[in-house]
Amino acid sequence: WAYETLVAKFDFPVLKTELQLDRERERLASEIVPYYRHDENIGYMAHTALNKVEFGAHENLRPHLAAMLSEIYSRGVLGDHESQGDSSVVLENIYVSRDGAAVKIPVDEVYTLDAAKRELRSVVADICGNAVADEVYASSGLDALVSVDLTLDKKTTDEIYKSSLEDISPTQGLFKAHQTIVSYGDVVTAETQQLLDSYRKEYDASIGYNGHPAFLWIGN
Repeated sequence: WAYETLVAKFDFPVLKTELQLDRERERLASEIVPYYRHDENIGYMAHTALNKVEFGAHENLRPHLAAMLSEIYSRGVLGDHESQGDSSVVLENIYVSRDGAAVKIPVDEVYTLDAAKRELRSVVADICGNAVADEVYASSGLDALVSVDLTLDKKTTDEIYKSSLEDISPTQGLFKAHQTIVSYGDVVTAETQQLLDSYRKEYDASIGYNGHPAFLWIGN
């Protein structure tokens, strides 16, 4: 610092840097809990389709599969990729909107498409035996009974994220009057530059100065 020691003439808020603000935005993005809409018609159509399946000698499967479908759709079914989130975020919870009310639940309490199909196949194996399970499952077209019934409500999720961004404070504390901002001969570190920028911003806002902060010491 090639100028005289700069002492704050007044209290001023220390502004966060753009890097700090970006990191807070990234943190909020990683913490956001997405909203999903539940489509109850999917489960209804699955039961309707099950009633039309011809099981032949394995008719005793029907009530067991119906019970499993009820279990699956009572929890909900996500697309396989959605339960994982993106590559940098582990999705732990989601909000599920049913009957106009959103409930927060752990993501591992809902089924993925693949997991739901495995459950149906397991029912077939338990009732018919592993030896014929794959044949019965495929010939009956049971894969078609499982569909995604939880779809991302992007609009609501984005609105919640935008609202959380508004809560980010642009400042990180208060620098008190009469404290030294930088002394003659000091190395101007990133932290010092942050103080200088904050001081200049506050000075400009209150007095109308927008020049180099080095001149702010004049008249101290």
